[in-house]
Amino acid sequence: MTNKSVWAPREGGTLFIMSGPKGEHLHVIAFEAKTIKEYKGKQVLLLPLCSIRDNSKTYHDSACEISAGEHAFIKHASYIDYRNARIEAVDHLRALVNNGVCREGEPVTPVLLKRI
Repeated sequence: MTNKSVWAPREGGTLFIMSGPKGEHLHVIAFEAKTIKEYKGKQVLLLPLCSIRDNSKTYHDSACEISAGEHAFIKHASYIDYRNARIEAVDHLRALVNNGVCREGEPVTPVLLKRI
């Protein structure tokens, strides 16, 4: 369980973020918190993981496909959805974690993070 008062993003960490009626969506924290020009405070880059659908008409980015079992949450073929990457303020994410809007997940392995 995360200690809410000291939660901080870690490179390779994951967050489950509420995503409409379908519930939580897993995101990977791509790097340690950084100061980014034109942004206030420290920021992180969140990369969503999405399922690969069997329907060939459904888009998926093949740049980083992830197999079942490469992360504890991944039960079937998935991919990093780079087109929906998000830059988020650390303070905002901390508030979301503290308020139970999102929760920390198991980090990705260093090998998987390097692929991502």
